[in-house]
Amino acid sequence: MMICNQEIIVYLLIILITVQTSINKYSEVNIMQSLQTIYENLAKVDRVDAATSATYRQSAQEVLADPDISLEWRKAISDRLNQVNHELTVHAHVDDDSY
Repeated sequence: MMICNQEIIVYLLIILITVQTSINKYSEVNIMQSLQTIYENLAKVDRVDAATSATYRQSAQEVLADPDISLEWRKAISDRLNQVNHELTVHAHVDDDSY
């Protein structure tokens, strides 16, 4: 049985599509884990040093600016970032008081 060039191309395309689908699913899982990590890290900004806190908040800002990320995730991260920023502001004012 001889396989012609067209059949080889069809088989290669099927393999390529299968591999690409697997990569896309893997990427989606990584993105979801990354978003979850960013969300969870925002809850820790008051327990880490200033540089790490700034890094966590910058990562959140990058998520908010990315229209490819779902509105649900951006809203959740936005809400948490707003809460964190408010808490940091309140604590900064309390700590600066010299009464």
